[in-house]
Amino acid sequence: MLELGRFRQAEGLAAMAVLGLQPTNVTFLGYPDRGLNRVYRSEGKTPYKQKMTQKTETYGLHQPDYHFLAYGKPAAYRKASCLADVTEIIQRVKPDQIYVTNDADTHSDHQAAFWFVRDAVKASGYHGEFYTYVIHAGPFRAWPLPLGATLPRSNLNRRH
Repeated sequence: MLELGRFRQAEGLAAMAVLGLQPTNVTFLGYPDRGLNRVYRSEGKTPYKQKMTQKTETYGLHQPDYHFLAYGKPAAYRKASCLADVTEIIQRVKPDQIYVTNDADTHSDHQAAFWFVRDAVKASGYHGEFYTYVIHAGPFRAWPLPLGATLPRSNLNRRH
């Protein structure tokens, strides 16, 4: 799983380079793959422990995670930590638009990403445009059927 994390960061950086962005324009949160939904549902002070990596705090393999860059130490895998990081990023960056996976996505990490961003939008007082999209719309064995976009074009442009 750690090597997969390294690969995904490298893949993300390469994709951003194609778009003309520098690594300093990319922010990695470093929260757990296959566990973000558990982080969202966590309560209290005990951090979630990702069973495949045994990690309980954020990390970055190609470049440091956001919390480490901002505070000099990683953040615990807890709901409060992730929500605070996402809220702070929205307040610092002040984006005109936010795009995130929809909570109707059948991948649990994608649902949790939506929940964190939705909650951070509220907590930050954000008033820009907020768009969602679906990546996994059904059982994984059926994905990516139907071919093409999983939402009608009119739904892609509406504000949520």
